[in-house]
Amino acid sequence: MTRPPATRRQSAKRMTAAATLLAIAGGAAAVPLGPLDTAHAQVAPTQQPGISHGTVQAAGRDWEASVFFLTGMTVRTVSIDFVPPDSTNPREEAPADDPVFTIIPEVADYRVDHMKGTQVLASYNVKAYRTQGTSTSGYPTIRITYELPGVEVGPNERLALFAPGMGTTYPTPLRGGASRFTRPTVNADIRGAVTIHDATEDEYKQTRVEIRQGTETFPSSVQADGSYDIAVTTPSGTMEIAVIPPAGFVAPEPKTWQAAEGLAAPDFEVYPITVSGTLIDASGTPVKGATVTVGGRFAVSDANGNFTVIKVPAGTYDVVIGDTERTRGKTVPGVTVSEQRDNRINNITVDTKPQFGTVSGRVTDPSGNGVAGVVVRAAGKPATTDAQGRYSISGVPTGSTSIAVDAGSVPAGYSVSGSLTRNVTTAGVSGVNFSTTRETGTVSGRVTDPSGNGIPGVTVTIGGASATSGPDGSFTAERIPTGTQSVEVSGVADGYSVTAPASVEVRPDGSASPVYVVLSSNPSSVSGRVKGLPAGAAVTVTIGGRSAAVNSDGSFVADDVPAGTQPVVIGGVPDGYSVTAPSSVEVKPDGSTSPVNVTLTPPKPTPTTTTTPTSTTTKPTTTTSTPKPTTPKPTTPKPTTPKPTTPKPTTPKPATPTSTTPKPTPTTTTTPKPTTTKPATPTSTTKPATPTSTTTKPTTSTTPPKPTTTTPKPTTPTSTTLLSWDVVGRAWLDKNGNAVRDPGEGINGLEITLVPTGGGRAITGVTKGDGMTHLAPAPFGEYTAEITNPGNLRLAEPADPKQNSFAAGTTLRSKPFQINSANNAVNLRLEAPKPLFDSDRLVVKPGEIGLLPTSTDDPDMSTGTGTPAAPAPTFTTGAVTKVTSEGTEEALAPSQSWVHVQDNGTVVATPPSDTPPGEYHVEVVTSDGQRETVTVVVDPAPSMADSYDVKYSTLATRPGRAVELAAPSADATVGGFLYRDRPLPRGTKFEAGHPWATADEQGRITFAPPKDAKPGHYDVPVTITFPDRSTKTVTVAFEVGERMLADAVELGYEDGLSVRPGEAVTIFRTGARELPEGTTFMIDAEADLGGWSASIDKRTGDVRAIAPRSGSAPASIPVTAYFADGSSEKLTARVRVSTSSATANATDPSYALEQANPGATVTLQRRGNVPAGTEFTLIDGGGLDVAVHPVTGAVRATLPANAEAGRTYKAIVRVKYPDGSTEEIVAAVRVPTQAETAAPGFVGATATVGEMGTVTPTGKVPAGTTFDIDGFTNPDWAATIDPVTGALSVRPKSTVPDGQEVKIPVRMTFPDGSTKVVEVPFRAEAPATVADPVGQRPAEGASSQSSKGSWLAVLLGALAAIAGVGYAVYLNQDKVKELLNNYGIRI
Repeated sequence: MTRPPATRRQSAKRMTAAATLLAIAGGAAAVPLGPLDTAHAQVAPTQQPGISHGTVQAAGRDWEASVFFLTGMTVRTVSIDFVPPDSTNPREEAPADDPVFTIIPEVADYRVDHMKGTQVLASYNVKAYRTQGTSTSGYPTIRITYELPGVEVGPNERLALFAPGMGTTYPTPLRGGASRFTRPTVNADIRGAVTIHDATEDEYKQTRVEIRQGTETFPSSVQADGSYDIAVTTPSGTMEIAVIPPAGFVAPEPKTWQAAEGLAAPDFEVYPITVSGTLIDASGTPVKGATVTVGGRFAVSDANGNFTVIKVPAGTYDVVIGDTERTRGKTVPGVTVSEQRDNRINNITVDTKPQFGTVSGRVTDPSGNGVAGVVVRAAGKPATTDAQGRYSISGVPTGSTSIAVDAGSVPAGYSVSGSLTRNVTTAGVSGVNFSTTRETGTVSGRVTDPSGNGIPGVTVTIGGASATSGPDGSFTAERIPTGTQSVEVSGVADGYSVTAPASVEVRPDGSASPVYVVLSSNPSSVSGRVKGLPAGAAVTVTIGGRSAAVNSDGSFVADDVPAGTQPVVIGGVPDGYSVTAPSSVEVKPDGSTSPVNVTLTPPKPTPTTTTTPTSTTTKPTTTTSTPKPTTPKPTTPKPTTPKPTTPKPTTPKPATPTSTTPKPTPTTTTTPKPTTTKPATPTSTTKPATPTSTTTKPTTSTTPPKPTTTTPKPTTPTSTTLLSWDVVGRAWLDKNGNAVRDPGEGINGLEITLVPTGGGRAITGVTKGDGMTHLAPAPFGEYTAEITNPGNLRLAEPADPKQNSFAAGTTLRSKPFQINSANNAVNLRLEAPKPLFDSDRLVVKPGEIGLLPTSTDDPDMSTGTGTPAAPAPTFTTGAVTKVTSEGTEEALAPSQSWVHVQDNGTVVATPPSDTPPGEYHVEVVTSDGQRETVTVVVDPAPSMADSYDVKYSTLATRPGRAVELAAPSADATVGGFLYRDRPLPRGTKFEAGHPWATADEQGRITFAPPKDAKPGHYDVPVTITFPDRSTKTVTVAFEVGERMLADAVELGYEDGLSVRPGEAVTIFRTGARELPEGTTFMIDAEADLGGWSASIDKRTGDVRAIAPRSGSAPASIPVTAYFADGSSEKLTARVRVSTSSATANATDPSYALEQANPGATVTLQRRGNVPAGTEFTLIDGGGLDVAVHPVTGAVRATLPANAEAGRTYKAIVRVKYPDGSTEEIVAAVRVPTQAETAAPGFVGATATVGEMGTVTPTGKVPAGTTFDIDGFTNPDWAATIDPVTGALSVRPKSTVPDGQEVKIPVRMTFPDGSTKVVEVPFRAEAPATVADPVGQRPAEGASSQSSKGSWLAVLLGALAAIAGVGYAVYLNQDKVKELLNNYGIRI
């Protein structure tokens, strides 16, 4: 044991000798020795000679630690030890790991005042050190140590150590014990050392040193480092020093020491008391691994059979030998243990026992998945596989053993062949695995059309086995598992319907009925347009035998046209018209058939005879007759066609035509109109011809006369507008997200509007059952398509994703697209919203919390079919409605609504405990318009029998010996929250159903087997009746005879856990839920954990492991369970490092910090999504009464009634994901201080110069709050405050100018020790004065105040003369106020 370091000294000091100051802290000489309101097992400290006592207390704002002296002495070092209160229970001593021990810094600067009464004789700046010590009662203490430069202290003086401003921050002794639980030590710089072999830190703290001189004895504690102090102020003379160790250690001989300052005290060596011996069997072979217990201490024999039990208190004991795998336990009575280093026992011989081992393995299906419910036998002992297919058979005799599966327990359709032989040892044999084989069969069939013609290339999948039809449509699928298997058909061309059985039965002998598949083509609609249709003509178009009448605008639609190549026949064509049309068309069953366009050409016109006149003038000559045109005259909007004018004879200029058909203007005769059937539009570049002066005679012609005037020749314009054929609109819901229009996806009755992006006339059409519509021809150009949302739909390719709402009635607009010669169709692919929830039902019980999380596959709630990302939606809910027995719905009042939705979309249902069972509905609406109704099913509240999981431990006894089993505890599920180890409700009754057993009203079971009882295992059924009259029966196990507890109690550890590198995980013990009394657990200290660290709860056996920060090797942690009967069982807790793909690395659950008052209960909801199957378990309540919902992770926490203000309580919750990965999250609840929650404050005020102004606190002031002014030093303002009422009085001096403002800092100290500083504003105001009478001045030296008073008198007198002062002032109040304000009088 090393000696403690030399005492550190502080040389700096600040002398203020003879300074006489009032000790503002006050009360330092008072010794609060009043009665304690709680009895503590404290021993009053024995003070050093010359020391009166010590105190540690809050002195106003400062923290003070003082030593009071009875006699004078020179002081070199001072140590003050005090026992602080528990942070969570201030009425109890703080444990060693309480955070209260770290509040004071390890090293800090302080001021030490040497005082006599309230007079400060001198002050010193010192550096003090905070350590942890032990009181004379063995409780942990806070020790403050500092040094002084040999200060001479006289009688009745004190040394006071001050930490300024820390009065409410630093801890003080346990309540009522400022002196009682405080022990100062002066000049304890003489130290010795005690080395205690094999001792713990607590055992060091339990060791005392007594310093004896004459009749006086001075105790001194031994610190954790083994040092002790000579607690004598001025050591001198001969002293005897003795060490008193704790039980189980040999007290060393006392030592005589010649005391003198500067000499080291003697050192001591302390050794434990041991009991040793050797275990052998009847053959003399050493017995290894047996637990030897003596006086409550134990050891395990090594390979040579040797054992050494250490720290055994002196006395007489039974030596209990536990059994091993091959030997039986034994008890050696009456062994005396003396207070000496070693007590040797002769060899102890124990009996051997038959050897057994364990056989374990797994039964899997062909895919490697575990098969549950299969019975496996070894040496006649059966075991049934669990959900993972695992089994374990204990008690199998060692040697060659046959292991086999009971064929009758294998699932139907599966088989396991043969048995396995293994050599069983005491270490057991694992990995004895069996694999089942699935029995299969063959299924044949044929794929045909409705006429029985075979269809090749179609895939038929039955029970996971696929086959493709051949040229004649036949197929055969092999190796199909027996039983009912589903039938699926794929590879079918679009537009065909499939008729096939949903399933087929494959018999155990492998045979099955044939499967016939029929493919039928779906009829489709074919549309088109007839151009050149004469008015009134009744033209029909027949396609594939389906006729359609042509509408007046030339459009037609033939419905239900069979798929395939179909003939096209045109009927009802007017005489003389020629037809241009395709002879056939390929009809596609998916509705994408190209339009059928037909052109009707009229007969050619009959020619006429005209003459061309001549003229002898310079003007153009025209014909004498005007023939009529043979075709209708087309009309063109005037604004786009220029109109030619008649040219002048001298300088002809081109003129702008007004229509697409030029109409020349004649000069002297009538101008004939052109006879062409389709006149061209002239361009603006056409020039008129120049007229001639030659006279031309008219001639006869078969063509229209051609004028010789300057009429412009028609030509084609450059701004041509081209029209498309009919525009085909398609709207369809992409149900499977494959971006392909599949049969049955068309949307009926949807109005599609084509809108030119450059402006112009919109075109509208309504879709039919196949989702198609034919719109009028549209000019070539860019368009967008618009639809009105019928609700819960949106476009897959919108123009603006932010405007692409699911809400009904909104306008959905597509991206721009082109209508041109290559495209005359618009495809609107729509998508439905993905369901908000994986299920539309939420089941919850009254008083519980039910959560329905949103689907997590797609965070933006899109369908996942390519919609651009939109802002994350927000969620709201409507009113909750209850479904009545008649099927109607009744809305709950808003105040009764108990369903809401979180920001992430999770629906939270919290029905009160009195909510009637039944079905409730609530609609969830997202900000992008999606609506979904959630059904909340409120089940009946569970009974107490269902809510309490009762636990009894196992107890062993002998024939003829009665034993009593302690009352049970239970894991209680209340409102869905799991509370562990809770007592059963008051009024619960118990009844034991066994002739040897009785139960009392507390649930304690007395089991009294008769003397002739056969050894073995006995189950006692205990019927429990709860206060609500619900009952349940639990089984209590008792072991009678030689069977040891290790054989009777099933123990193990949960498997498959993983944890992230550097993080901790708790591995819970499995098996027996209640352990036999006296059971303890230990980790093998010599085990190599490969970089892992591990600790164990000795009482529960739960292991806490911390993964290495680097490396990925799993850990196998060896654990031994020790039972009170001396038997033991070896266990292994396993854990591995999580991989990068583990769920724990992809999720981030957490809790928000909650605030609550002492005694309050709060519920913390989990934040963040987790996969289904995640489990939540409480690891540490952190001082709270905590329950965790194992499925939702919600935490319900109740704060202690005496919870400390400002403290944050932290509970740790383990999250276990379905893949076995884990993490720990913190649920924190903070207690707000009264400074944060209390509402008192101050309202600013004015104070007349030279006079006192007072304000009092506003709002509710907690009883016990005190007030003081926090450092206000303005010399022109005087401020005082009542420390109890808070009344603040302020007086500005006469020199303070009018309007000056100050802020008075007021500190409020609340009963819980928290403080709050508010600044109270005060404004100085000059005294009220009266103005001079108008036109008068005061005489020299006269007071202006008197002048103003005179003027006021004159004013009031005048008003009184009018109608009386009161009434006059009332009538003229505004003028009076204005006038008075002008002279500094404010009313």
